[in-house]
Amino acid sequence: GLVIAVGLMRALVDRDKSFWAEFVNVHRSDDFMHIPYNPLLPNDDTDTALAGLSPFYKAKVRVKRREILDIFRFAQAHLFPFMSRVKTMGKLEQRKMFVWAYMMFLSHSRREFHLGEVQDVILCGLNMFNHHSDARPHETILDAGQKRFWSVAVNNGAKAGEQIFANYDHGNGECSEEMYFRYGFVPTAHADVARDCYQFRL
Repeated sequence: GLVIAVGLMRALVDRDKSFWAEFVNVHRSDDFMHIPYNPLLPNDDTDTALAGLSPFYKAKVRVKRREILDIFRFAQAHLFPFMSRVKTMGKLEQRKMFVWAYMMFLSHSRREFHLGEVQDVILCGLNMFNHHSDARPHETILDAGQKRFWSVAVNNGAKAGEQIFANYDHGNGECSEEMYFRYGFVPTAHADVARDCYQFRL
């Protein structure tokens, strides 16, 4: 996450010549203020992102927020001094930009087999589609030569100029917890109590 976040910061400060310019230019600096893990949100009763959560989940969110700020402090001490334009910024400006970039990583990246190993990647372009529960999720397809491509499929005919959506609920199997902490909302399809689950890895 640190590598992607720092790369996005470079794209922001060098946007006039960055390969990622079009990607970062369409986002606002306050894009991720609805995502619970954002450490710039207040850690008190005024934090609406924590409203209604159990003590367990509130603690989980606060731990993640501290972790993100710890990563920021590491970058500030060991990486920013070597970034000519970032090192001239004040601490608050650095923190705001880093948190925006890290939240972009948390909400837009996915783990993929890439260059011989599983790693976090951001797929520019595919990440720009808004969510709709009736849309199809992005999926991988293979051509005749077994080369992998990402596809975006439209369920119904779309007229010129109409918005095309994606379904963030990949495979319609994400827990409500995963959707809320990653994207900041829970689709109405998650009203089913069976989706009130918790994912973990062994």
